[in-house]
Amino acid sequence: MLPGTCLENGLRDQLHRLFIPSSPIRKSIGINIDGKILTNLRFSDGIVLFANSTSDLSTMLNDLDAVGKKIGFQMNEKKPQWLRNRFCDQGNVTLEGRDLLEVNSYVYLGREVNMTNDLKPEIARRRRAGWAAFNSIKEVTNQLKDPKLRAHIFEASVIPAISYATEVWPDTKNTTTALRTSYRALEHDLRQRSQIRDLEEHIQRGKHRWGGQVIRRQDDRWSVAQDQAAWRTCGPR
Repeated sequence: MLPGTCLENGLRDQLHRLFIPSSPIRKSIGINIDGKILTNLRFSDGIVLFANSTSDLSTMLNDLDAVGKKIGFQMNEKKPQWLRNRFCDQGNVTLEGRDLLEVNSYVYLGREVNMTNDLKPEIARRRRAGWAAFNSIKEVTNQLKDPKLRAHIFEASVIPAISYATEVWPDTKNTTTALRTSYRALEHDLRQRSQIRDLEEHIQRGKHRWGGQVIRRQDDRWSVAQDQAAWRTCGPR
């Protein structure tokens, strides 16, 4: 992950030319998913690169660094990190001849990412975030007598913290149980007096909102086609 305050605006065109799949030089760079080559994901000031080998990733990273320097973008050598899955070779990823730090997981866009798709670390983060949000409003809610206002403050603070990014989580019994347990502990003192909404209902509504947004998109991004196909086969709301 490569942070930079002007990455999206300053490097958008350069990234497209650098990693365009139709380029003869880039045909083997990136990962092939259902016939489309995925080389990078960008959001705001961050970018994630994908490759089939450590040598390809090193090439992409150094090319990105060279392009960035041309427009005044300086990569922080201490920030880039990389992960490998079980199909990857055992080489190292280098930037200007220096080995980069390999990690088992990292936080991107507020969510902990790992190569085993293990949600346990992220669920633990959501629990901590929920308790932090609850403690920040506890003094206020203890002084309120209006149950609707108490519920509104709880829903606006705690529920978004504990359910962040659950729109794209798989619906499994273990995940639901873990979140429900944490949520019930948080709402225990408020539930009977505040008519607080159900967490699972909030998560499901979020999933449907996200699915609707994806299906209504008209651009040619790889994620659009994949998500549209998945949501159209998931059955009625």
